[in-house]
Amino acid sequence: MSKKISQKKQVNLTNNETNKQRTTYCVWVAYDGSNFFGWAQQEGLRTIEGTIIKTLARTFNVSIIIHGSSRTDKGVHAYDQVFTFSLPVMIDVEKMAVILNQHFREAIKIKKVKIVANDYNLRDHVKNKEYRYYINCGAFDPFKLNYQYQYGQKLSVHKLKKVAKLFIGQHYFYNFSGLKKDDKHNPNRVINKIKVYRKKKIVIITMKAKGFVRYQVRYLVAAMLDYCQNKVTLDEINNYLSPKQKDKYQYPKAFASGLFLYKTKLIK
Repeated sequence: MSKKISQKKQVNLTNNETNKQRTTYCVWVAYDGSNFFGWAQQEGLRTIEGTIIKTLARTFNVSIIIHGSSRTDKGVHAYDQVFTFSLPVMIDVEKMAVILNQHFREAIKIKKVKIVANDYNLRDHVKNKEYRYYINCGAFDPFKLNYQYQYGQKLSVHKLKKVAKLFIGQHYFYNFSGLKKDDKHNPNRVINKIKVYRKKKIVIITMKAKGFVRYQVRYLVAAMLDYCQNKVTLDEINNYLSPKQKDKYQYPKAFASGLFLYKTKLIK
């Protein structure tokens, strides 16, 4: 698929009066979030969603609205984000993937495209999401500064697993989130699985759930590390999971560097 062909598509989408039926595309995308202000579109800021919308609108010469499966924070990366958008024309999914990848820069990579029903609600089809947090316990690595938390000291996997057990299941995560008192999002979430393991000098924490509230993963990782550093006890962490606890978690959330939206599993 040449660039000339993709530009021809750009002209035809608005001029072809016979294209009354819209086609909805489900797109799997990976991105390096280092130089973006997160996923969600924000006025005057470079975001993943904003960049995708502008690129699609310019490519196809039509107004575009996209719906993402997740909202990642500033500096957070994704191996497997998903979004949907519609066009007033049908294009073969393989050609669509080629066209899109021609117009995105190196930081954003289209992995797969699928056609879905026009009434397809992406959020309703998310079965679970898996986030992974990478911690470098070895020597400082400047080349991985944006992709691993440069912890630089020993870290007990045993203690991380011990505190992780507190978070598994359904809990009140308001005190481990960026939610405000007037926020309408439900702070109760169910974490299906937390896994902690080591690969040489890298400790990896994975969390799997249908959904997370804002900053939840980063606050939970922070609490796990704080416990390992004896800043907080298991009882204190457990108290923050209670609606009766009015004070939010007292220590900062973990750095965005090192966090990846690793997998988004959809209901078939």
